[in-house]
Amino acid sequence: MKIVASMAALGVSFSALATPYKFADPFWGTGPAAPLKSEGMARGWSWEKAQIGNTHPGAVCPLGWVSVCAYSGAYSSGYGRHNCSSDGPTPELYDRKVAWGFSHFHNSGTGWIGSFYNYFLFRPFVPGCDATRISDLVDECAEPGYYAATL
Repeated sequence: MKIVASMAALGVSFSALATPYKFADPFWGTGPAAPLKSEGMARGWSWEKAQIGNTHPGAVCPLGWVSVCAYSGAYSSGYGRHNCSSDGPTPELYDRKVAWGFSHFHNSGTGWIGSFYNYFLFRPFVPGCDATRISDLVDECAEPGYYAATL
């Protein structure tokens, strides 16, 4: 009863408590991170990791066995617009969101994976289109357990 009273005092509804996943943002951690100021304790830090997130917003099955997301070949998980960098800010690889298709074994959260994952790349096409051309990624939508985008 104390927990319920405390939550009610904070203005949190019972429906919000039953659906905490609604507060999750799958796009958080997918792009560049703002560099920390080199002051105080951070003054002596060595930036051996690129200042970019290592995740993708795609839907993931339990235990991470299948993870579907748009694949652009970008750093670090194959999703996004940035190129490889071993430290500091990452340079842009693309000037907009693009994708070659959708990968069903898309690693997330582990850092740069190169070509070791992202197997089973599916690329929709119609006769007469150039299947070797990268497509714009539009209408991207993600929430926990759901990912959709249009090529």
